[in-house]
Amino acid sequence: MNIEPRKRATLSRVVRHGGVALIAAWSLLAFLAYSATSAVSGWLARMPAADGWLAWGGEILSQAAAPIIGVVWFAGALAIFGLMAVLRRSIG
Repeated sequence: MNIEPRKRATLSRVVRHGGVALIAAWSLLAFLAYSATSAVSGWLARMPAADGWLAWGGEILSQAAAPIIGVVWFAGALAIFGLMAVLRRSIG
């Protein structure tokens, strides 16, 4: 890209701060997803008629939510880091 040095510095700063903001938002979204699945699994476990597939679903949800959310968060964070690296390379 043929960009003036001043505009290049500004664009680089925007990309850098945007990357930090994206990681923060992605982490908050993962935290909220974990909180929601925790609340739902707890709600399913405390139901008075929680037997059969309902109790089984709550148990599976409580066991599998953290690893799944962790893997999805990590994949998303890698994608954001990769996008930021490509943008920085194309600017500079």
